[in-house]
Amino acid sequence: MKIEHLILANNSSVDMETNLLSVFGFMEDFSIMTPKLPLLLPVQIIATLKRMDELEKINSIFQIKITNPVEQEIFTQEIKVVMEAQHVRQRLRVNTHLPISASGNYCVFLIEKNNPSLERIIEVKISVIINPNVDLSKS
Repeated sequence: MKIEHLILANNSSVDMETNLLSVFGFMEDFSIMTPKLPLLLPVQIIATLKRMDELEKINSIFQIKITNPVEQEIFTQEIKVVMEAQHVRQRLRVNTHLPISASGNYCVFLIEKNNPSLERIIEVKISVIINPNVDLSKS
């Protein structure tokens, strides 16, 4: 199985008739203006997996890991993926919160646990800039 895409968003929706995915609030680099930390930022992790040469049913375990700017692991979750023989693609959508506590790069990793060489890893970095000197009373 190949990891085709890994994106972060606020939310997504699947059309029941066409099975098309609509993504809302795509997350890239951003600035946060708040005097209160840590901030729990809602995030949806969306991945697309594609069948390679496998012909039979695939059972695999993937792990999502998120690290903070000092590379400490702040979130981890394992997901069992079953891809039936007739399916070409599989979509993962995981809802969680990104605990923002400092400026810097937050990294999201998707790792296939069944692959001992760990070649099937994909990473997304989000650069966060925090401006804690905001007076919210002026709003």
